[in-house]
Amino acid sequence: MAKSVLGLALAMCLLLLGQTLALAFVEDTPPTFENGGADPTQTGDPASVAAAQQALAHFFEYTNSNYSIIGYSNPRIMREELGNGRTDWLDRTMAVACGRLVNGWKYLNWVPGFGWCDCAAPLVVRARAGAAVPCEYTPPVAGSGGADPNATIDPPAVAAVQLALSEFYQATNRTYSLLGYSNPQVMRQERGNVGTDWLDQSLSLARGQLVGGWKNMNWVPGFGWCHCSTVRPSLSAGAAGRWEYSFADRALVAHLPAAETAMAGAVSAQIFPASVKSLLGDFAVEVRAIGTRSARQATYGFRYSLDADDYYRIVISPAAGRYGIWAAAAQRWIGEGRLTVPRPADDRDL
Repeated sequence: MAKSVLGLALAMCLLLLGQTLALAFVEDTPPTFENGGADPTQTGDPASVAAAQQALAHFFEYTNSNYSIIGYSNPRIMREELGNGRTDWLDRTMAVACGRLVNGWKYLNWVPGFGWCDCAAPLVVRARAGAAVPCEYTPPVAGSGGADPNATIDPPAVAAVQLALSEFYQATNRTYSLLGYSNPQVMRQERGNVGTDWLDQSLSLARGQLVGGWKNMNWVPGFGWCHCSTVRPSLSAGAAGRWEYSFADRALVAHLPAAETAMAGAVSAQIFPASVKSLLGDFAVEVRAIGTRSARQATYGFRYSLDADDYYRIVISPAAGRYGIWAAAAQRWIGEGRLTVPRPADDRDL
């Protein structure tokens, strides 16, 4: 279901038209000077702008860290409810933090020492109106809060969702007021999350959070979000091979270069369980390997890690016909014995 909803929303978003949006603040970051916002000293009320930026920095940090614990599905809903629910404090403060003191919040003007009012802006405020910055948000994309698609296990999906989000944010930033929304975040929540959670799914994917991302699920290329294990391939420095996925039988195949020797390095596949709960019962891992040379020349093993210094390594040596289990925490072999297989190991069966 998650896959179909995400795919449909991607297709819809790619049809949106418009000009390229100017760089603003990356989603879920406060509009501070350090994040590319207004320089308080250049505005008509440096003290108020600096105070607003500091207050929002603390507010964003708190909501980003605690939204899930308190029961919100994302930090933006929490900020809207706590910051705008009764007083419009968040919208009012955002306008000040961005230096938008002339025709800012609800097209009012800011008067230092007084606040927002339906009155003429003081001369000093009007004279420094050029210090204002767009108070809009952009989605996480490569180089700006998002993952480099080519550095993830699913480059096409990450690249596509970053493009879709860019156009979605562009459209909502441009039309929210015309359509009667108080701010773009409210419009994005209603149009992008209600009924589908498409926005939250897409933000996790765009940030490269493919393991334990949206609702603590994992992303499987060609499938979507699921409460299942996902595989992240990695190669050691000595093995410059490549991985190939087969989704028909959920196999992960490693191809070594023809000149690679068994002792030059190791190829490893890291399997991350969907949640800690999945480790509370028995589990099994099956690995099949086909050696293009002699399977007996290699040593095969599994490493099950509980922590950086607490792991178990199971080593299989076909040449010796034996296996061993090494416990890192105890620094000793806790089990060993002879291999028992239905038939002798050869180059195509181990």
